[in-house]
Amino acid sequence: MSRQFVTDCEGPVSLNDNAMEMAAEFIPNGAKFFTKISRYDDYLVDIVHKPGYKAGDTLRLIIPFFKAYGVTKAMMEDYSRQNIMFVPGAQATLHRVLQEMEAFIISTSYHPYIQALCEVAAFPIENTYSTEINIDHYVLSKTDEKRIKEIKEEIDEMPEYDLPPEAKHFDELPEESRKTIALLQHVFWEELPKMHAGALLTSINPIGGPEKARALDDSLLRTGNEISEVMYVGDSITDVQVFQEVKNGGGLAVSFNGNRYAIDAAEIALYGAGTQIITLVADAFTAGGKAEVGLLLNKMDTHMMGKINARGAVIISESDKEKTVRESQAMRKEIRGIAGQLG
Repeated sequence: MSRQFVTDCEGPVSLNDNAMEMAAEFIPNGAKFFTKISRYDDYLVDIVHKPGYKAGDTLRLIIPFFKAYGVTKAMMEDYSRQNIMFVPGAQATLHRVLQEMEAFIISTSYHPYIQALCEVAAFPIENTYSTEINIDHYVLSKTDEKRIKEIKEEIDEMPEYDLPPEAKHFDELPEESRKTIALLQHVFWEELPKMHAGALLTSINPIGGPEKARALDDSLLRTGNEISEVMYVGDSITDVQVFQEVKNGGGLAVSFNGNRYAIDAAEIALYGAGTQIITLVADAFTAGGKAEVGLLLNKMDTHMMGKINARGAVIISESDKEKTVRESQAMRKEIRGIAGQLG
């Protein structure tokens, strides 16, 4: 019986947040700037549920700023190629699953990064889905470039902000959060769309939740497999829709060092400093599907977990979910740093 392994990239395979790292490299004060935009992305998805907007669209919002600061396609490719950081064991895990199953990567990341990663990891680029972007196709006027840089400085001057988990409406946010979000609302939905730079916002379609689900469906058409034969590994909000589709179809939805979004949607949670635990679960899935994975998790003990350099592998249950979230998110932050704190 044929089985299929599908994984997100940033988190389960690599430690990078490529877009944030490029922002830090090419935009002044870029890491903090990107974090503000990423939190605004969370606001649009979680609090206002903006129609037509999806988790992962941070990669769309940041592009006008990359362009204004002179980033080119070649710069994106070169930077990505020189700065790939794998989760320990990830290359061996990819090689292993390629021997056992059909294997695919479905990632929100920009295509130049995925292409570079595949070159280093010897993973077939034709078995990947990612956010297509050729920044060289777009031209900014000097006026637009100057204004976008001014906007970036205005955003820099606004307060850092958080989104309290209990907030369900703009008015329920702290005052400083409201100030920053009000400026971002004006910039992205009023000012930038009136500029030539607005084309950068509308023509790029990041591989978010819906697109990941469609990519999974396309991979199944290519292999002829059923969704019940899929093991999908993800770690964040952009994986939620795929997790739900895989679970509903009888496949295996696996969170690896996942955040709360991932653990709420997945069936099993793996967390550790390396991917050996993913390899172990993939071997079991190859041998006997979900039933064999269940047997594996039920017989694991502390001694075995130490041997595979992992701290946790659990079937997610409501009674232990908060503990699982805490431990998974702690490992996520430990090995990925700032990137592990984003949605």
